[in-house]
Amino acid sequence: SDTIEMMLKSSFSEFREYLRKNGLIDEAVFIDGTKILANANKYSFVWKKNTIRYDDLNRQKAKKLLKEIKESIVNIDFADDLNVDQLDEICARLEQRIEYLNEKVEETKKISPNPAKQERRVAKKYLKQTRERKQKNSKYAEQFAIVGERNSYSKTDNDATFMRMKEDPMKNGQTKPGYNLQVAANNQFALDYTLAPNPTDMRTLIPFLEKMDADVIQGPIVADAGYGSEPNYEFIEDKFGV
Repeated sequence: SDTIEMMLKSSFSEFREYLRKNGLIDEAVFIDGTKILANANKYSFVWKKNTIRYDDLNRQKAKKLLKEIKESIVNIDFADDLNVDQLDEICARLEQRIEYLNEKVEETKKISPNPAKQERRVAKKYLKQTRERKQKNSKYAEQFAIVGERNSYSKTDNDATFMRMKEDPMKNGQTKPGYNLQVAANNQFALDYTLAPNPTDMRTLIPFLEKMDADVIQGPIVADAGYGSEPNYEFIEDKFGV
């Protein structure tokens, strides 16, 4: 994908040079955006606010479980400050204890009731619960890494963000996975583009201008009121002096 991006940037650069050399464009740059639907299922959403909520709930349950383990498995010397990020270590310690108890059960299998069997049953129960908490902890960490600064993403297209589309046949404002395509143009020629995760144009302008090739802006920047904000005006004035 990096190679393709380099090829596209190089192609746009050569295209702009050709347009200017032949007088087909002037110095003004016109910027606008349009939302395009991603090739992803509309029910494949992961919402950041839900991930935060579920992660917090999982951590609470994990803390409660760790407290129970420490009180119940007296033969393992756990640290006083057990925390959710140590679930791997706790699983390993429980696995070691179960291995030891397997040997102990074999040695004392004629004893009934067998205390080693009872302890092993408890240790296995806690190992299963700890693995479940660990799995969920890893799942939410992965979701946080994918969503980043966005508010959502699609499970089948991680780069797509859920946003309201202009074309909404159901007229119910349902969000769908998509991209906010931003284009810089002049005389109907596309000079540069970017795909933004923000559903509103106002927050896409500065990232687009920062990413834009240095030769694109050579005069005034023209955009509709959807881009109008004090930070945007200040950025353009400070960086481009226009």
